[in-house]
Amino acid sequence: MKAHWKVGIVYDSSQKSKGHHGTHFAFTGLPGVEIVLADPNLEVIAARMQAIGAARRYADYREMLVVEAPDVVVVCSRLPADHFPVIRAAAERGCHLFCEKPLTDSLAEADAIAGLAERHRIKIAVAHLARHARVFRTMKRLIGLGEIGRPLTFYGRGKEDERGGGEDLVVLGTHILDIGLYLFGMPEYVFADNNRFAAWDLLQAVEEENRQPQASVHDAVHVLEMIYGIYASSLFRRGIPLPLVDRTHPLG
Repeated sequence: MKAHWKVGIVYDSSQKSKGHHGTHFAFTGLPGVEIVLADPNLEVIAARMQAIGAARRYADYREMLVVEAPDVVVVCSRLPADHFPVIRAAAERGCHLFCEKPLTDSLAEADAIAGLAERHRIKIAVAHLARHARVFRTMKRLIGLGEIGRPLTFYGRGKEDERGGGEDLVVLGTHILDIGLYLFGMPEYVFADNNRFAAWDLLQAVEEENRQPQASVHDAVHVLEMIYGIYASSLFRRGIPLPLVDRTHPLG
């Protein structure tokens, strides 16, 4: 391994964006590493440089690339739209890269980034850190050896906070899908519309004379009964037997 690595951190600390993941500390304390920082935010800059271990600081990452010619550039922004310009500028100067996840929110950009790595013969790593966790590395080894059987199902969940839907899928789903890729390889296809399962089940139930759909109208009635019963129990401070005799809404 090289005796000396110069690492350039691109880190605009004025971006709050739900805080930071510590990507700017990734190389701090590693042997043989010299760190320089590109951060336009002057607020408590001396303390930040000291914490990161940066020897020098630049307001613009492009100046840092020209003056310092780092071996590795770290892209720290949590906003995926920020990544491509920095990656392209660094790659064109032959810098290897470590990038915060998600790599980008554009498949066209992702393809372009992979092309930059091939064209400039550089290595680009993404902060999908679960791949380095001992629990998942052990799991992958055991799956490969066949010691825990053949996995049939893989479940993953995001944080399910206010970043729901597409944002949760891109920002947090990138970790879950990547660890699935690490453990099981590239899937043959993806399928995301659970309504199709219910629709197909209805068509089958119509043709089967003695079967109701899996999620039938009768089940929906029972669920609504339970909801009414919960309201009534909260009002009257007692258990409410089912099925309900009084079918009116407890709240009037």
